Amino acid sequence: MIRWFSFGACIGLICVVIFSTEGFSDTLDFGRVRIGSQQLDTLLFKNENLVNMMISKTTVSDTVFSLPSQPFSGALSQLAPGEERWVPVIFFPQGVNQDSGQVVLETNIGTFYLPLMGEGVEEVVVINEILADPASNLSGDANGDGIRNSNEDEFVELLNTGKYPINIGGWQIFDAGASQSNRLTFPPETWIGPSERAVVFGGGEPKGILGKVFVDDGRIGGGFRNSGDEIILFDPTLDDTLAFVTYGAEGNKNTSLVRWPEGIGDWYLHTEFPGQNDLFSPGTARTVVTKIKVMSQDTSIAFGDSLHLPVMKFLSNGSSEPIKNEDLNWHTSIENVMIQENSGVWVSKQQGVIQIYSDFQGFLSDTLLIRVLPPKMVRLDVSIEDSLLLIGKTYGLRVEGVISESEKTVLQDGYQIALSDSGIARVVNGEIQALSFGSCEVTVWQGDLLGRVNVQVVAYGDLNADGEHTIWDAVRVVHLILGIEPQATDFEKQSADFNQDGVLDIRDLIGVIQRMFQGEIVSNKLAENRSNIGVRKRIGGVSLDIPSQTIAITFKTMSNQNKSIKASSGHIFWVQDDMGGKGIILPGEEMGVVWQSQTVEVFGASALEAFEWMAWKLDGSSYLLLSQDESGGGVKILGSHPNPLNPSTTIDYRISVPQAITINVYNITGQWICELYDGYMPNGLHKTTWNGYDAEGRVVASGLYFVQLKGALNVSTLKMVVLR
Repeated sequence: MIRWFSFGACIGLICVVIFSTEGFSDTLDFGRVRIGSQQLDTLLFKNENLVNMMISKTTVSDTVFSLPSQPFSGALSQLAPGEERWVPVIFFPQGVNQDSGQVVLETNIGTFYLPLMGEGVEEVVVINEILADPASNLSGDANGDGIRNSNEDEFVELLNTGKYPINIGGWQIFDAGASQSNRLTFPPETWIGPSERAVVFGGGEPKGILGKVFVDDGRIGGGFRNSGDEIILFDPTLDDTLAFVTYGAEGNKNTSLVRWPEGIGDWYLHTEFPGQNDLFSPGTARTVVTKIKVMSQDTSIAFGDSLHLPVMKFLSNGSSEPIKNEDLNWHTSIENVMIQENSGVWVSKQQGVIQIYSDFQGFLSDTLLIRVLPPKMVRLDVSIEDSLLLIGKTYGLRVEGVISESEKTVLQDGYQIALSDSGIARVVNGEIQALSFGSCEVTVWQGDLLGRVNVQVVAYGDLNADGEHTIWDAVRVVHLILGIEPQATDFEKQSADFNQDGVLDIRDLIGVIQRMFQGEIVSNKLAENRSNIGVRKRIGGVSLDIPSQTIAITFKTMSNQNKSIKASSGHIFWVQDDMGGKGIILPGEEMGVVWQSQTVEVFGASALEAFEWMAWKLDGSSYLLLSQDESGGGVKILGSHPNPLNPSTTIDYRISVPQAITINVYNITGQWICELYDGYMPNGLHKTTWNGYDAEGRVVASGLYFVQLKGALNVSTLKMVVLR
């Protein structure tokens, strides 16, 4: 097998061509080359056969392509297996037409043909934009340095229209009559890529200009004449004028001259570009409007309805932008059928058919045929904002008159409403108010048109909407309180908020369980023997001694070591994270909704001191279950230092078991001064600081003050003296 590879050499492009005895896969493409120049590519010939290959002859079929020398002759005509040979090919374009040829390789294995292709052009790097007359004010600051200068802001933009990078190093740019010293010479190895631009300014410090930027010595050549001049791009090495542009009085218009289409087209004033209001655009492709279009898809609207007609302009770079309505001119075939009331919004004022179109800077949009239908409805659609209604809440009722399947109008009045069961719900000011559990039908009519919708009213706490409050509802409320999956619906969240305070907590659970007792509330008296209520350590966990009529036990833990917690006579629902966890224990099914036993064994609660246990009774009262192994179980202020204080003091206190506390400061008359802490605190020794200021940030006067620490079971107080 024989392989050929072609690599671009002097132009920086790599083009790979592979072929074998079965044929070739591509053509060696020289791209666009300026007439009178040359383009060089290199062929790699490699013998991948297992035998020696003898090359008898290599020829090129067209005179515009040539091999610099016979590459395979004498000893070089033989290639061993795996051996490689490089062969240069040169393209000399003679005209602007596309040329093609081929390299013919004759060997002992066979004859091979590699197609060659190239295109000659008169200009590859062209002069694409010229500014000879910068505007007199700051709008003429073409180089973006913040200063308008008649010579420094003049510029020439060059554009590479070819397929390959071109080295313009050593080339010169100047105007007619410029001396050798006034010509700007591009630095060596200055390459311009395909479609890349190079901009030459007369001077200044250009900012924000894209592409390659060059600055002359204060003016380009002798400075461009507004009344007419010639701009020349010259290669002194070949003594060749590469590109030139001649202009006349059109250069004296405060705007640049540009080609359109870019690189190959005629010259225009920049401000004459369709949709283009800028004075110049050095280093940037020109974008012009190619068409505009009204984007609305509507062809008919109901009488009195509005229609938005946005208009887009489509640009030559393939993008599109909305056009401000104030820049558009609108035209209608019949007046007063539709009237434009605000930006792009048209309102139908009478029945009829009109044609409407817009124009923008000479561009006309397509014409829309819009039919304004009479306000005849075929039916009424009735809907409620929620499918399940909660007792006591009011819901919006929406009535729509249907003109067609795609056209509806909301009716604000003029219709009548009736309900099949006034005990389930009623209508108040056009809204539905839920009264009691059940379903009823809402009927709306206007003339001979009817619309109906069924509503279902559900009590708070009935999360499955079955008309009963059951243990299933209680468990689901527990899931929502703790955030246990599955994800709750909006109805479940609203229904679970039994006390309607906007927060899901244990009180909502108590409300659901109370409803399971048909509203019967047991005595609110405290337990007869409070000393029997609390927490005791036991092997593998704790024993919770709870008051009678307990319906739930909540707990918080500051430990993450409790991987699995179980209760002897109940179900535990809990969530855990890296900082600890929280949970709720409910009685087992055999006990109903309250514990029959006054003791609940909990296994797996390894760190007793890290837990806060709370028992909740059916009447809503709560009991902090303190450790029965510790005396007091309360809070105590140990002292403050310094005392007297000036300006501040540190207060030491002890918490026996984790609980919520508050710390406040009062004066000798009992007036509240400020709060130092309000929140949950773990057991142990703690500190807080008072800086001698009141709640308003004012320094307190000298005198006697009290700091009060209030916990779940007791209050501790300490005197403090302030000396100023």
